[in-house]
Amino acid sequence: MSLTPLSAPRRTGFCRVIRIAQKLVLLLVLVAACGCARQFKVTVDPELYVNPSHVGSGKSVGVKVVDLRPDKTIGSSARLINLSKFEIRSDANVAETINAKVRDGLRELQFRPKSFPEEKARAMRVEILRMKESFSQKMSQINERMQVVLRVSCRGLEGKYVRVYKAAKDESHRVLAGRFPNEKLINLTLSLAMQNIFEDDKLIECLSR
Repeated sequence: MSLTPLSAPRRTGFCRVIRIAQKLVLLLVLVAACGCARQFKVTVDPELYVNPSHVGSGKSVGVKVVDLRPDKTIGSSARLINLSKFEIRSDANVAETINAKVRDGLRELQFRPKSFPEEKARAMRVEILRMKESFSQKMSQINERMQVVLRVSCRGLEGKYVRVYKAAKDESHRVLAGRFPNEKLINLTLSLAMQNIFEDDKLIECLSR
């Protein structure tokens, strides 16, 4: 049985269909590549160890924590290649979490934490300036760096005190380990920054005066 070759018009129409199909496939690939990044949620829950003390002597302290980060994303895969796009965010309000931890620390020092409007004469304001996890890639290795920057202002009855507290931690692992997000690294770095706050004798002295 002999095959009849396609006529010129039919060949032209067939090629046009193939080209359209190729363009559609390419479009779908581009849409998938530029689509919304996968959202990872982490539980921000830093550990805080404060040596119990009576330095507060029952004094009331107004506590306020504000999140001044322009971008609430903790990290993203923007600088990584051959990996699906993703973003890391907290599953709860970070300022509220830190506020609760600060209050717990103050209670260990025998202060009485109160809301900021309720107690203004002696107050502690914590500003979250940075809480960012960055990634870099070298061959099959992923390098992570988590940074936390907090600014704390104390207003006591006899003066003021302001200081910036920083903490950073690094970790590396192979790409295939797929350790995203690294919740442990995030909380460890935040814990270090908050630990520095409560180990600052000048800050505690400002609050206790």
